[in-house]
Amino acid sequence: MRRSWINDHLRIRCGILQPPNGERPVHHAALLVLFAPCLFAADLLRNPSFEEAKDGRPVAWTTGHKWFAKPKGSGLAKVELDTTLCQGPGRSCLRITGSKNRGIAQQALVARPEWGKRLRLSGWMRLQDTGTACARIDVECRDKAGKYLGGFASLVTDWRQSTADWQRYEKVFELPEDAHMVRVHCSSDRANSGIMWFDNLALEPVAPPSQASSSRCTQSHPRRRTPHPPR
Repeated sequence: MRRSWINDHLRIRCGILQPPNGERPVHHAALLVLFAPCLFAADLLRNPSFEEAKDGRPVAWTTGHKWFAKPKGSGLAKVELDTTLCQGPGRSCLRITGSKNRGIAQQALVARPEWGKRLRLSGWMRLQDTGTACARIDVECRDKAGKYLGGFASLVTDWRQSTADWQRYEKVFELPEDAHMVRVHCSSDRANSGIMWFDNLALEPVAPPSQASSSRCTQSHPRRRTPHPPR
């Protein structure tokens, strides 16, 4: 199939994809069924790859959380964008540089019904001279009254590795029924004097198993044959 066929020949008319040469049109509903698994791959995070910056700070992420300082009086580790390396694609990532302390960057989201209850958290992390401290990507939830409901997903590096190249972590989890505020953290779990990098995070709705299976069956046994593009 020539890749340009769809771009060059399909036209959208009144909610229908109109192929050329009088071929049978394809309704959007059919495409929604066909590509249902893809629709659940939308990242809920803003600026998950840390490419957007304002005043040297990552857009949509907050960093000045003094309550996170540990040990007491040590202040917060430096949280900034690093444009000298990244996991890619892109030109930057998030870097936390410790000075016998720890640091955090946080993004807050309001839970929406269309997300469903099953989400996938993923991201890449890298370490340099962090001792036994771990880099973490966490999800915590609160209800409408601000009550802490707990942490529901944690991606954590191996404490036995103080220096490690980029590695991807992933976890599927269930949101609690009363979840209203969902907070995603990139942080160091304890005081250290090393460097931690974070890049290409994702928080994605996961299609329920029954829906995913139904979509696969629909793709395996289509009701009508799709015409081949002209060569």
